[in-house]
Amino acid sequence: MLRKAIIIAVLIVAILTIVYFSFERAEAESQSSYITFKGVPKLYGNYDTAVIIRLDDFVADPYYISHGFPVIPGKSTKAYQEYELDLINYLINNHPEARLVFGIVTSDNSGENNTYIWNLYREVVEEYGWEAASHTRYHQPPPRNITDILSSLKDIEGNISGYTVHTYIPPYGKVTKNELSILRENGIKIVMSDKPYEITLPKNWYDVHISLKMSDRLPWIDILRLELSLAKYTKNGCIIIYTHPTSFDWKDPEQMIKAFNEMLNIVESNNWITTPYELYRYSEEQSSVSIKAINSTSFYVYFDRKLNFSSQDILPVTLVFQVSGKVTDVTANGIQLQKLNSFGYVPKEGYLIRGNLLYINIVPPKSINIVIDK
Repeated sequence: MLRKAIIIAVLIVAILTIVYFSFERAEAESQSSYITFKGVPKLYGNYDTAVIIRLDDFVADPYYISHGFPVIPGKSTKAYQEYELDLINYLINNHPEARLVFGIVTSDNSGENNTYIWNLYREVVEEYGWEAASHTRYHQPPPRNITDILSSLKDIEGNISGYTVHTYIPPYGKVTKNELSILRENGIKIVMSDKPYEITLPKNWYDVHISLKMSDRLPWIDILRLELSLAKYTKNGCIIIYTHPTSFDWKDPEQMIKAFNEMLNIVESNNWITTPYELYRYSEEQSSVSIKAINSTSFYVYFDRKLNFSSQDILPVTLVFQVSGKVTDVTANGIQLQKLNSFGYVPKEGYLIRGNLLYINIVPPKSINIVIDK
């Protein structure tokens, strides 16, 4: 009898154990169906296309304009600074979110000759998120000497305190192999040529091609609309628009400003206006981010390889989840994330709900937990 009772008891325990674990597995499967990781969108905020607006020939030294810069015969050298100052003033007052990359020709003593211009450059970099790029010190064609190549980096970093130059725009769009080696050794990550045309995310950041030139002599607005349409359906679409804010490309500053207004009205709504170094960093992060499920509602987000820029340069990465049920809270490392109204510059950590999609902006590595009302 005792043996029979023991056998019955063991069978009961076995049955209860099977039932318990079956219930746990069913519950886990049920919970996991509430949240599905959909991936990392090609651009944060799920914009259609990245747009980089590039300006060449910002001249920091008015003395150099009249004594060394290769100006156009018959054109006023003063017009270089007039165009530049008028455009900056217009953009920061009418399109403050439109960040640009501008190539500076520094010359020998630009900080001494024009502190006002350098203060303005510092303002657009620090307050409006523009990127200052090197356009050499003397604006000479290749081959360039090492002073022309490297001194401009020191000029910019010396006049914009705490700033590091990451982008190089070679005058006349040409760069030699020796020049490229010097730039790489000195930390330049992006070289922007004038080689047309490219509407995809650059695969080689030392040879970033333009997509479109704005000028009074080209039907650029129709080309822009076409390229934006094509880039929308291209993996990692990217449009690089460039011009010279000088009399080289425009009859007068008013014509240039009107063109910028028309261009920005087209690209601002559904496109991410960014800068080369920001897009470079985001593309590096996007290609190396990984996610591991901790349980049905918690995930660990990390980079599976070392990034070649510092931790303070890491941008929030956007993760997309499909969720069944109402999201009531999202935490990162146990800290509550804020709700976001949009993904603007520079995206903050937080989350945004659009229909049944949950967008989480997060700086890895972190553990995130999604709380939902089932």
